[in-house]
Amino acid sequence: MKNKIISIISTSIISVSCLVSTSLSAKALPRDPNGDGIISIADYVTIAEYLIGNDLPTNLTPYDFDQNGIISEMDAEKVLIYDAGDHSIVPNAGANDPVVSPNASALGYFKHDCASTDNQSYSYYALYPSMMFNSVKDEQETDIIIGNNDMVKDNDTSVVKIAYNDGGWGSGFILDDRIIATAAHCVYNCNTDEFLNFTVQVIGTTNTVVKTVTPKYIHIPSLFATNNSNNDYAYDYALIYLNEDIGVSNYGAKQLGIALNTYIDNEYNNQVTVSGFPASIPSGYSGIAGMMRFYANGFLHTTYATNPSDTNLLLYSADMLPGDSGGPVYVNEATTAFGSNYSFKPVIGINTCETTTYNQGVRVNTAMLIFYYNNIHVN
Repeated sequence: MKNKIISIISTSIISVSCLVSTSLSAKALPRDPNGDGIISIADYVTIAEYLIGNDLPTNLTPYDFDQNGIISEMDAEKVLIYDAGDHSIVPNAGANDPVVSPNASALGYFKHDCASTDNQSYSYYALYPSMMFNSVKDEQETDIIIGNNDMVKDNDTSVVKIAYNDGGWGSGFILDDRIIATAAHCVYNCNTDEFLNFTVQVIGTTNTVVKTVTPKYIHIPSLFATNNSNNDYAYDYALIYLNEDIGVSNYGAKQLGIALNTYIDNEYNNQVTVSGFPASIPSGYSGIAGMMRFYANGFLHTTYATNPSDTNLLLYSADMLPGDSGGPVYVNEATTAFGSNYSFKPVIGINTCETTTYNQGVRVNTAMLIFYYNNIHVN
């Protein structure tokens, strides 16, 4: 996975071989991801490499090519559109664009072998870089309904169920055939210091289990298990490595993206969607709890959790309930060019809990891109 070069764009508007690099004057040039003064396929690769954890830029600002506050597949797609001749696709770069740089420091992870009979066993490894935060503690599995219940049945099979041996469940989402992302508290019990026993289930659109896969390894940040009160939400994310392929071609996969402060600070104007398996069925629907997936839309709240320093946490008004923890928090991006429509749903957070007034998630950062996509310790 370390050197995997993938096309994060599933449908390009034009083949790469037909692209003509566009060199412009400094005045007209939009944000230039690789800084060479030319908008070309090289900029597409620069963004793609960052989004799969193969790059550590010193300045994230130019990677937000369309200047909407989100670094995602859409930015790479718009490089292709721009290079193909549609220069209206992005505005010119501002002369006073802020420099947004990741904060690099080492962070350790626990890796548990699910074949072990000792649920407290793990090996330790470190990844570089990561980001250190002062996080807020809160009760787990207490997602809330804010105002009216706005949850709607979701047919997106890339959002999966974490099914525990005792009958309970959490949520997660597919990133690759063997990689599932979820919340750390969905796979690790801080009260007993044990990794949990579970399977990963794909629930079909008819509310039945269509695929069950067992985990091979579980990875969590060591600080989630050991820091302060043992429920450190700045590190409440986990990677499940599966025993077999889950079937991306059949069920789909999510792609992580980065939300810059410029997106989050635009309070009540920028919407997110959260998806998962709630503990109870919303009114207006009939079915078995845990066998139906729902999504809800809501707006981001700018006060990062209850502490302004907690910039690795997201707050939003999207409705969630216990069981939804570990599900994706994503945005919807769309554009039209050359008579075709393009849409992406980059995941900018992982749903974790509530903070009395809002639901909360871990904000995706550069360290998480490396952890999920470029982690040499996954298998």
